[in-house]
Amino acid sequence: MSTFQGHKSRITTAVSTLSKTISTVDPSYFLCVDKELPPEIQFCVIQQRKSPIAAAKLAIEKALAAQDINQFWTELQGDRLIEEATNAVAILEHQLLIDESVHIQLRLQSSKNLISATAAMTINDSPQHSSNLSSTGNHDVPVSTPTTTPTQDFPSLTMPPIQLRRLELPTFDGDVTQFYDFWCRFETAVHNNDSLSPSTKFIYLADSSRGSAA
Repeated sequence: MSTFQGHKSRITTAVSTLSKTISTVDPSYFLCVDKELPPEIQFCVIQQRKSPIAAAKLAIEKALAAQDINQFWTELQGDRLIEEATNAVAILEHQLLIDESVHIQLRLQSSKNLISATAAMTINDSPQHSSNLSSTGNHDVPVSTPTTTPTQDFPSLTMPPIQLRRLELPTFDGDVTQFYDFWCRFETAVHNNDSLSPSTKFIYLADSSRGSAA
């Protein structure tokens, strides 16, 4: 762009110089000598303005050399190149926004998958779950297992909504422009909080997701 700006500056200067050169020419130089004047007067006038007219003509011709710059710009299709460059910048900028949007969505989905998988591993590794698996797999010795409700099996699942309100976590509805602010706050309060179990973190994340992000 600096090259284009340089051409623009030179053309602007050339046009200004040409306009100034034309405006400084004595208007009488564009008119013929009055034929009603005595011959000797006509002769003197012609002699007096011969050099100034020649000088003005030369100055204008020199200023007109600016047309060479414009012609050179036209031959190189400068206007077309500027249009193509401007369009390319707009397309690339749009593509960056699209890529950033996809990248944010992938980060969100990856985080949800990771927390979900970690939560599942934690539940599978719990002593009660292992005991149930052992009892189910032993066909020789029947084992009586207590009948419990889902709420009794996982008492901690009823707590996150209360904790979420207390923590005042933001929600994310799929608007990628709001994801960065949401994730920074969620990561600080929940994701990097070592006092929370992976399953609790997942519940927090699921509860914070709305709309297309859910």
